[in-house]
Amino acid sequence: MNGATLTADRNGNTSSAYSFDGVNDYIMVNHDIISGNASRTVSVWIKDEMPAGQHSIIYQFGSQEAGGGGYSPGGNFAITRDNSKQFHHNGHDIGDLPSGVISQGEWRQHTLTYDGTTLKYYIDGVLRNSANAALNTWDGKLHIAKNRHANQFFTGKVDEMRVYNYVLSAA
Repeated sequence: MNGATLTADRNGNTSSAYSFDGVNDYIMVNHDIISGNASRTVSVWIKDEMPAGQHSIIYQFGSQEAGGGGYSPGGNFAITRDNSKQFHHNGHDIGDLPSGVISQGEWRQHTLTYDGTTLKYYIDGVLRNSANAALNTWDGKLHIAKNRHANQFFTGKVDEMRVYNYVLSAA
């Protein structure tokens, strides 16, 4: 962990979520959590506090860089927020999966599922987008609030991140 601080979570419980300053705060879990094209679900509560015109990765598993150089299509499994404040899934070279949801600075639950062929993006329990995808997450280490390939940091809060090695149902 680098600089992230404990803060109140979405329910007001003290020291139960992490706050990131957008300058140099991040958390890294230094072992493979997600890899290849295995089924997965990642669910997290996010409170975006970045200004418009700023792009950042909120969390990222894997790497767009393939072992031995070059790029790995589908190598990332990440949620980003673009300059217009819209949330996206980013899988590098498999196409962006926009949510259609604009950040308003409130807590939102983001859930991505992948069953080996279909990627689904839910926000607050509502399916926002889905697509067929051939993911190949490489070097599945987790970075929260930092782009591992660029000097980009997230400004906001993250709470209750859960990672499953199976697909949760929509119910």
